[in-house]
Amino acid sequence: LILVEGVFDTLRLRKLGYRSTAICGKSLSLLQITKLLTLKVSKYVILLDKDAISDATDNLNLLRPFTNKPVVLRVLTASKDPASTSDSLLIDLLKDI
Repeated sequence: LILVEGVFDTLRLRKLGYRSTAICGKSLSLLQITKLLTLKVSKYVILLDKDAISDATDNLNLLRPFTNKPVVLRVLTASKDPASTSDSLLIDLLKDI
């Protein structure tokens, strides 16, 4: 499951065939984590843009203690967000998930 900031990012990733959900901001809340843990996933991927690197790291550290599933961080450095990133760049960034 790929966690992104906004709805348009989620729509973009779903168009490419990825399972994604928006956290509606840069930081996960404990309520969001509780809901995420009820989903059947093999891995959590936090995908935020480069201006949210510290928030992404905080999310990673917040989610990891609650799950035995891998939690992976991906940061977009070439564009602002997933919604405005080329298909090929997104596919390359997410190829190993």
